[in-house]
Amino acid sequence: MGKTDEWIEGWAKDVYPLRLKQGFTIPYAAHVDGEDTFVWILEYDGPEDFDAKNRAYYGSSERKSVHPDPAQLIAKQETRMLTPIVPKGTSARTA
Repeated sequence: MGKTDEWIEGWAKDVYPLRLKQGFTIPYAAHVDGEDTFVWILEYDGPEDFDAKNRAYYGSSERKSVHPDPAQLIAKQETRMLTPIVPKGTSARTA
């Protein structure tokens, strides 16, 4: 596979803990079997809107000091905003 293993290592070591430290939650992250694809859900439920908080994350000195920068390993990125359809804290099986 391409650089997926390297990306996951950098994400787990640097991105994941820094996102949590800055107030984000990550309820789901996975590698797609047989593909160079990593999928994760990133949430922020604080006083700022998501876009402002995300810009602050990328602009932070902590994020800028992450080396090697795992973003350099991304060949293609898709971002989608999701609207929950089941109440938070439940699952589709119990809703």
